[in-house]
Amino acid sequence: AVAYLANIKVLLGCLSAATRLHKNMLLRMLRAPMHFFDTTPMGRIVNRFSDDTDVLDTKVTKVLMDWLTGLYQVFSALIVMSTNMPMVLTVITPLAIIYMVLQRVHAGTARQLKRLRVVSKSPIVSNFSETLSGLSTIRAFNVQHQFLAAFEKNLDKNQATYFAWACTNR
Repeated sequence: AVAYLANIKVLLGCLSAATRLHKNMLLRMLRAPMHFFDTTPMGRIVNRFSDDTDVLDTKVTKVLMDWLTGLYQVFSALIVMSTNMPMVLTVITPLAIIYMVLQRVHAGTARQLKRLRVVSKSPIVSNFSETLSGLSTIRAFNVQHQFLAAFEKNLDKNQATYFAWACTNR
């Protein structure tokens, strides 16, 4: 029952955070100076909006709920084991310390790979929106293959960073 109530609280908190984030991002975009839009590709802005909203709507909620469930399970198991076999704590304590050190190393690597993945996604979104807006010109000059090659190159870069990120999370 406690886990169920905690999960509902997490869902409501994430919904509120996502709404607040979107509202703040939109207000900042509306108040941004014109030179920001001149120097920042539209694909990067759209990518940032969609990624940040998606992360709060789906990923953060799932991770928090899984984390709370795991935390309750670990503490329940530790309580049962320590009351029945107190010697288990002498083995679990060093293992927990090793785990925390490894987790800190992994967190830094995963964060950098995630950043690279997001950065490599912006050219894809930008290329796609620019291609759609100039589709008639591209067809008129018969340079579809050049645009397709550029798109595939950007997609390959993005998939390489995604593959590295996915491998670190397995």
